[in-house]
Amino acid sequence: MSKVERDHKMDKKLKVSEIAARTGLSVSTVSRVLAGKANTSARARQRVLECARELGVMDGIAAGRMLLNNLVVFAPQRAFDERTDIYYYRVIQSINSALMPHEVHLRYCALEENDSDANLFLQRMHEASTQAAILLGIDDPHIHDLAADLA
Repeated sequence: MSKVERDHKMDKKLKVSEIAARTGLSVSTVSRVLAGKANTSARARQRVLECARELGVMDGIAAGRMLLNNLVVFAPQRAFDERTDIYYYRVIQSINSALMPHEVHLRYCALEENDSDANLFLQRMHEASTQAAILLGIDDPHIHDLAADLA
């Protein structure tokens, strides 16, 4: 291991320790948050990420693992069947392939393109496991407004 690699690893450890000291959280909690693991509270996650941004730690993470574990894709039912909509089906498969190396769990929810079930949308968005969402082929302005309000 070169001196540069050793210095980088040491710098990383120092930052995790510094974030832990500043936030009052354990080093293991800080490490789990920065690794994007789900087994931390929302409050702890927020404190760690705010401190990490202040220290410039997030700049180095941007190219690494995504800081989310669960993503839901909302799309018309036909988008989930290769025979009925090859384009959207392949978009969804590409999203899945891109997320796989990052161990992000991908869930799906079928909604109508227009006149979507707003209650179903809100139910899925408020599930504890939903950290992010993609609207694919959903043209319902009410759903767009709800998504914007939740952002």
